[in-house]
Amino acid sequence: MKNIALVLSSGGARGLAQIGVIEELERRNFHITSLSGSSIGSVIGGFYAAGKLNEYKEWIKTLDKLDVFKLMDFTISKSGVLKGDRLFNELHKILGDIRIEDLKIPLAISATDLINKQEVVFKSGNLLQAMRASVSVPTLFLPLEFEGKELLDGGIINPIPLSNIERTKNDLLVVVNLNSRKKYISKTLPISNSTLERFEKLIEPLRQRWQSIRPVQVSDNQKFGYFDIMNRSFDLMQDKLSDCILDKYKPDIVVEISRESAGILEFYKAEELINEGKSAFKEAFAAYKKTKTHSNSFDSSNKTVQNFENQNIY
Repeated sequence: MKNIALVLSSGGARGLAQIGVIEELERRNFHITSLSGSSIGSVIGGFYAAGKLNEYKEWIKTLDKLDVFKLMDFTISKSGVLKGDRLFNELHKILGDIRIEDLKIPLAISATDLINKQEVVFKSGNLLQAMRASVSVPTLFLPLEFEGKELLDGGIINPIPLSNIERTKNDLLVVVNLNSRKKYISKTLPISNSTLERFEKLIEPLRQRWQSIRPVQVSDNQKFGYFDIMNRSFDLMQDKLSDCILDKYKPDIVVEISRESAGILEFYKAEELINEGKSAFKEAFAAYKKTKTHSNSFDSSNKTVQNFENQNIY
C-alpha cells in the first residue's frame, strides 16, 4: 500500500466528484492516512473519515432537483438566504454525533473568521458543526456563530487547504481541484418539462417574497442576476487563490474537475459527478506514472542512483 495525504477543495456540488476519487484510490489499494478539506471538501472528508461515505453517497444519489430544493430552508436576512438547518438535520441522521479527534483518519477542516479576518482550522470538536462553518458560502448560507466568531466558507481564504494537511514519511500528496478550467461535456439528461413546471411552482412564492423585500427593475439587456454575480465573483476569487496555492505546494497528483461540470447547488447530478471523479483520477494518475517513468529513465541514463523503494506505482 502507498500512503496518501488527500486534500479536498471547495466547489459546491462539484465536490461530489471527490467521492469518485476516493473510490478509485481505494480500488487501487492506496491508503489515505490524512485528510484536509474546505467547504464541500470538509463534508466528503468528514464522512469518509467517519466511515460513512457510502451511506452519504447512496443518500445523495436519490435526490433530484426538487429534493435538493426542498432541503433549502430559505430565510430573508442581510447575512444570507439559507439557514442550513434542514440540510444538516439530514446529514445528522447519517453521521450522528462525532468529534473530529475521534475519527479514524486525521482531518483538518478550514473555515473563515469574518470578524478577525483569518482562517480557522478545526482539528477537534463537533464534526457537523465544523462542516457547517466550512460550507457557509457568503450571502448564500447564514454564517455560523462560534465562540464569538462569525464563520464563513473555508474557500474564501483557503479553497485548496494544502497548508493544513498532516504528512507521513514518503506519502503521496494528492489534491482534488474542483475549479479547473478544462472543458466539460455534460452527460446528464435534460430535466423534463413536468419537473421544471413543478420546480417553478415551488420557487415562485419565494421569488415574490424576495422581490417584495428587494425590488429590482430588470432591464432587457441585464446579463446576470444577483446570485449569478455573487457566484461568478466567488468562483473567480477561488480560481486565482487555487492557482497560487498549487504553484506554491506542487502536489504529486492534481485531479482536475471542470468548473463547468456543475453549479454550486446542482447536487442532483451526483451519479454523473462521482463518475467524473473516477475518470479524472485515472487521467491524473496516468500522467503521474508517465512522469515517474520518464524520471526513472532519465536518471538511469545519467547513472544516477536513487531509492525508489517508496515510490511504487499501483
